[in-house]
Amino acid sequence: MKAAGALPPHACVDNLASATRPACLAHHGCHRQHLQQALLHRDAAETVNEILARVVPPRMVQRLAFLSGPSFAAEVAKAQPTLVTIGANDDAVGARVQALMSSPMFRCYRTTDVAGIELGGALKNVLAIACG
Repeated sequence: MKAAGALPPHACVDNLASATRPACLAHHGCHRQHLQQALLHRDAAETVNEILARVVPPRMVQRLAFLSGPSFAAEVAKAQPTLVTIGANDDAVGARVQALMSSPMFRCYRTTDVAGIELGGALKNVLAIACG
């Protein structure tokens, strides 16, 4: 099994927007064009959380959760032990996502420090590249 290549955050948000478009349009009034517009005109220093906070309906922002590794898709698929962090501004949302995603081989920790896991995730990638 070949591991998928890493996607930059804007590509992940675009993929998510495409996948969730019907539900967003039906229930929340947001859609891919809003996300694409935000991403095309975004400040380079914005995190995905900050981008979504601008374009997702306000009532939905507190329901967002973010996952950060380190993890490799191929290792997760092989059921190798993996630890990740779930970040959510609302701890109850984080707890729900943690409960839904955790398994004996995929342990999820949670935090309300969303910016911390986003920036930590980006920095660990830089370190990984630097270390080879």
